[in-house]
Amino acid sequence: MKSGVILAGTDQVAVDVVAIGILRSLGTTEAVSRGSVWQLEQIRRAVELGLGASHADQIEIVTANAASQAIADQIRPLIV
Repeated sequence: MKSGVILAGTDQVAVDVVAIGILRSLGTTEAVSRGSVWQLEQIRRAVELGLGASHADQIEIVTANAASQAIADQIRPLIV
């Protein structure tokens, strides 16, 4: 399934977290879909290294139109 989404950002962790949210919204492996995004090994390690956001409240999803905003609204609960 294609997401039809392009991600860009200056925060490496935020981009990865949102990408995981997209994967979760489309259906993914149990390993990726289980638990908090913030407890996934790669995200946890990136946060420990100070590479970017450490909580969903620090991530701003900027959209270009209503359709994009609908996708962002769908993803937001999946990245907490």
